[in-house]
Amino acid sequence: MDVRERAIEEHDRTAGLFETMYEEMRQDAYYSAFTYGRKKIDEFIDEQLRLVRAGGKILDAGCGTGEQVKRLRERGFEVVGIEPAGEMRSKAQQRNPGVEIKYGLVTEIPYGDEEFDGVICIEVLRYLDRGDNLQAYKEMLRVTKPGGRIIVSLVNLWALDGFYVYDKVHHLVNKIMGKEAPIHCEYVTPWGVRRDLARLTGSRVEFHGRMIGPLRIVYKVCRPLGAWCARRCERLDDWISRQGWSVPFAGHLMLVIVKT
Repeated sequence: MDVRERAIEEHDRTAGLFETMYEEMRQDAYYSAFTYGRKKIDEFIDEQLRLVRAGGKILDAGCGTGEQVKRLRERGFEVVGIEPAGEMRSKAQQRNPGVEIKYGLVTEIPYGDEEFDGVICIEVLRYLDRGDNLQAYKEMLRVTKPGGRIIVSLVNLWALDGFYVYDKVHHLVNKIMGKEAPIHCEYVTPWGVRRDLARLTGSRVEFHGRMIGPLRIVYKVCRPLGAWCARRCERLDDWISRQGWSVPFAGHLMLVIVKT
């Protein structure tokens, strides 16, 4: 089974878990590393989409259970979603009745050229290999109107939370114990992605960081302590995250492409 198929299968299996985690987020955004991380991503998306025309058409590529689709519709955008995992897609449709949620891959987006004012692709490319990522960038650029924004979350190789080391140890332990390897995670650096995009487009490329502090580690050690630290350190963490030097070390690497 290739990387892409494994990712789809995994998200079919865990659709209910994601639904539960989003419900936890609605109750308390500081509840877990997942909910706090998504809070930071949501805030960033909102900042960026203020620069998109009111009522613009947005594509959520890899929409999962449809949380962003619903959230952005409530903010006045026309939103459609694509999702290859059947269980995820079903839950997204239930959460967004009457909204167009269709089967689709970010590497083969089932829409025409320059249809969207904005495209978001959140926690999707991390599950695909570099070749698929390059194809995904081509497709997102194709369906975005000139002046439109593409917002993508990526996994920093040098994130201060040490996720890369944790992931490699996890793979090694599973191999030793004869278990199936964990799902693939694609690690990148801002300069590596910038180099790849320079070969694909002359559009403006920006990188931003969110969640610079190693809060994921604290959450893993003790969830209530992680929540306590997140609440008290949030303003400082936000300030550091907005400093250019910190971007290569952020827990969430956010890519923005402004199509020319």
